[in-house]
Amino acid sequence: MVVRWSGCWVVGIVVREDEGWLRRGGGCKIGVMKTIEKVLAQIESCITQNKYEPVETDKIELKDLSGGVSAELYKSTCAFLNAEGGMIIIGIHEDASNKKYTLKGYNPEIESALKDL
Repeated sequence: MVVRWSGCWVVGIVVREDEGWLRRGGGCKIGVMKTIEKVLAQIESCITQNKYEPVETDKIELKDLSGGVSAELYKSTCAFLNAEGGMIIIGIHEDASNKKYTLKGYNPEIESALKDL
């Protein structure tokens, strides 16, 4: 799922979409989009107001991937597959030590690697 946001493309990978935690959001596809929109709105608010609020949970992971597909992406995907599922939002760098987010956008050159997940 690809979302145009704030001048860049952000990709959300949904792992195990059939799980109940997604359905509780109001139907699988609609619930997923609402969740992604909520997280992106929270991140946008953090960036514009120069504040930091953690958004990653046991169901939501942020991945930068501007440098290419990393082992961390595969680890998160496997973890979600072995648990109750989750979403990986690609295109946002979370710098927890400096308490800020940076929008990195989506690199279309890694699309085939993402599809192979």
